[in-house]
Amino acid sequence: YYPSIKSSLLKLIAFENIKNHLSKYKFNKYTHKLNLILKKKNFFLDYTTNFKIFKNEINELESQLLKIKSKHITNEVIQNEVIHNVEYLDGAFLLFNKSKLDESKLLFDESYFFYSEEMDLCYNLNKLNYKILFNPNYYLIHFRGYSLENNNNNNSNNMTKSIELIYNSNLLFCKKYYSKNVTKFYFYSEFLFRVLLIIKGYLFFSKSKAAVNRNKIHLNILKKLINKI
Repeated sequence: YYPSIKSSLLKLIAFENIKNHLSKYKFNKYTHKLNLILKKKNFFLDYTTNFKIFKNEINELESQLLKIKSKHITNEVIQNEVIHNVEYLDGAFLLFNKSKLDESKLLFDESYFFYSEEMDLCYNLNKLNYKILFNPNYYLIHFRGYSLENNNNNNSNNMTKSIELIYNSNLLFCKKYYSKNVTKFYFYSEFLFRVLLIIKGYLFFSKSKAAVNRNKIHLNILKKLINKI
């Protein structure tokens, strides 16, 4: 969802979390073997510096995915994975009909330094009554966060920078399309959501210190942004 009152309310009632957990359960049901491969090889931790090994692991991972998909994901399952309309799609795997894009005369807004430019473009395409469709029957491997979080040894600073850039992009989006009150509502809701996650971390999960600290980083960044609105 776009940053909005709707997305804020859905997040606060844990709609996204519940939906994501169900999706992960369904995905894991058919890719249990793949998950074991990833855990065994510490895939996302050990092979980021050696490109040759990294490339070999990618090839192996892809072949395992193809085997799992062909063996376990039957036609019946695929038919249940319905292509459906969404507000926007992640730029990691986003395809446009070039002729429609040319007709719309829309381009990526270069005001976005990092993150959310695809969201902005999809928002404007939706306003022109073009549909953004999600097709769950295709997949790719995307290493989320590698542009910043894993490009050197100081992952903590990179993570903070990544979170800050995401919120700055969301602020730019809100300022472009929403009133000041709606923008404030969205960011105050985000702040409340992070507070609730921290409380949850302290109350229910004794081993979630890293998650609590990450949410504290979110809070500090949100405080600064809210003062700018």
